[in-house]
Amino acid sequence: MLVGQNEGQSCGVVADIERCHRRRYKNGSNFFDYPRTPIGLKKLNISLATFETYLKRSGTKYAAADHLTIADFPLVTATLCLEAIGFSLDEYPLVKAWYGNFKQQHPDLWAIGEAGMKEITEFEKNPPDLSGMNHPIHPIRKKN
Repeated sequence: MLVGQNEGQSCGVVADIERCHRRRYKNGSNFFDYPRTPIGLKKLNISLATFETYLKRSGTKYAAADHLTIADFPLVTATLCLEAIGFSLDEYPLVKAWYGNFKQQHPDLWAIGEAGMKEITEFEKNPPDLSGMNHPIHPIRKKN
């Protein structure tokens, strides 16, 4: 079953956390000219603290239930991006436990995520040269 009883309640939390985890702080910094800033880090920590509080209040094993639901997938994807850049979840023990539980309980799904995480880790170490691109929306990082 992919839908939990708290699914509707968790949707807003999931969307906010996923957006901040992945888009505002992590992925744009690898591919486009979006610097990581103190305000971005602050937003990320607020999102993680919100998820930590949500997990504490819900008392569930996963984001929306005691079984894996669709709510977990964007959170796992966003969190693996943080792992890829070496971001520690130590300040968020419930988030860390939730993430570790996903990896341990769903090795087949984790194998898919881990492959993507390894690519992101490589992009973090060696950002692609997109200086020849003329993107209509995102600013392009200039090669030094």
